[in-house]
Amino acid sequence: MVNRRDQYQLDEANPRFYECFEFTGKFPGASPLEIEAYDYDDMFGDDLIGKTVIDLDDRLYCPEWRTIEDKPVEYRELYHPSTSLA
Repeated sequence: MVNRRDQYQLDEANPRFYECFEFTGKFPGASPLEIEAYDYDDMFGDDLIGKTVIDLDDRLYCPEWRTIEDKPVEYRELYHPSTSLA
C-alpha cells in the first residue's frame, strides 16, 4: 500500500498527480490494482473522492495490449461508491 497523503494539493479542484510507481506481483493471480483518491481535511477526516480498479491479469494476458510497443498514458475516471456508475 502506498499512501501519498502528504502530497495533497490545497484548494485545487482539478489536481494532477503525475507519478509513477513500480510494484512486483505474481502472474497469473495478481490482485487487481485499486487506486483511491481522497480529499485532504486536517480536522474532520479525509473523504473518498473516487476510485478505480485495474485488472492486472487481464492487462498482462491481453494479446492486443502485449503487442503495443510503447504503452500509452492511460487516463481513468474515478468512481464513488455512492454513484450508480460501476
